[in-house]
Amino acid sequence: MNHEEGYRLGTPISGSGQTGTQNQLLQNLPGTHEVDMKIFSNTFALMHTHYDGIYPIFSPGDILLFNNWIVWANTWNSIPTNTPKIPLNNLTLTVVTSNGNYLLAFDGSFVDPLPAFTPEGFDDLNTKYKNNYLDKTHTNGNFNMEKVEKEFLSFISEKMNMTGLKLYRVKSDGNYEISLSDLDGTKCP
Repeated sequence: MNHEEGYRLGTPISGSGQTGTQNQLLQNLPGTHEVDMKIFSNTFALMHTHYDGIYPIFSPGDILLFNNWIVWANTWNSIPTNTPKIPLNNLTLTVVTSNGNYLLAFDGSFVDPLPAFTPEGFDDLNTKYKNNYLDKTHTNGNFNMEKVEKEFLSFISEKMNMTGLKLYRVKSDGNYEISLSDLDGTKCP
């Protein structure tokens, strides 16, 4: 594909007659190759693809989206009349690429918004991510995913540190939590 595709998963909306997990195909933002990842109070998972030629793992925009989602959900939960409450540690963002699949989760600890970026500042952040981190991970477009994972985690630690963020490598036999101190990963029970 030459564009992203995505899905939103949610719980049934109370009083709607819905049952089971709600699965919705996401549309692309008009005039772009990016998915419009709208989030609602019943959303618990967002999944999207990255096509070849862009990031083989999460982008800075994905991290910002996930952080904004956690902050928004925490604010939603703080309003007594808002229901249902959103379990922060159940929210996930997944990316599927031809090089591997990854999932972001949040451990439910301290909620802290990332800094507000100006458009220029965010463009600079993306350029640094690409030039100073990801360019080290491939030869002629062939990515060494162990290096990608390490550089991604280094970038997050240095430039977009989000307390409680967890990265998982999604494999056919299960999910493996990976970190800078454990790049092999620990299989989730």
